[in-house]
Amino acid sequence: IDFGTTATVAAFTHQGYRSLMRLGSPPDARTNPAENPTVLLIEDHERLWAELSSRDGPRRFPDLLRVVQASHAAREKLSEFPNAVVTEIKSLPERVFALDQAPQLRDREKKADFLLDEPRVRMVVRAYAYLLGRAINRPGQEVFLRYWLTYPAEFDERARALLIEELRAGILLSIPEGIPAEEVTVQMQATEPEAYAAEVCPELAAHPAFEALVAKYGELRFAVFDFGGGTLDIACGRYRPATPEEESSS
Repeated sequence: IDFGTTATVAAFTHQGYRSLMRLGSPPDARTNPAENPTVLLIEDHERLWAELSSRDGPRRFPDLLRVVQASHAAREKLSEFPNAVVTEIKSLPERVFALDQAPQLRDREKKADFLLDEPRVRMVVRAYAYLLGRAINRPGQEVFLRYWLTYPAEFDERARALLIEELRAGILLSIPEGIPAEEVTVQMQATEPEAYAAEVCPELAAHPAFEALVAKYGELRFAVFDFGGGTLDIACGRYRPATPEEESSS
């Protein structure tokens, strides 16, 4: 899962096939359906806090109908209800921790004002992650139990810890009750360019155009340049195919 500042992209493997997830329907044919806006529209903030922060812990599959909208549906309401739409969810923890900011919003239904302090930022991230998990774990399909998230090369550690904690909590809410929380793995373990290299290098090494090169030198050297929304992240390294012994032990 690439939990981006403006858009979130999730790829998953199911029955040997790789697919890109869609969280809602894009507004037009020009919009890439795999780029899901990291945006949340808050209809009723009091119900949102109640559903996700109960005293005994939030129950799985919370009722967020007419409480929030996410992704394309939320972004379409941005011009009409700018104070009810939370954009750039990924950057909210850093704004709260590093800049000591607490944006003031107004929910759409009750037109009630509220501040996005740290506890409410947690609920916003958790709500988006829950809807993300529901889109991945569709009814009638297998339930996914392992999730890997990418992160920017330069990232505040407190913000990163908050994001991984709440993303895991939100995804867990989308998992059926019969599956213990201990069986669900959510990790933020690679930068965005590193994750790209890990996905692409094995295929490149097996490509006929590079096969002779890898056979001669035993490795493939790579450089990935990730031009983000304000930073340039670079990953350089060397990839070699796993030996039969390493394959059998993995």
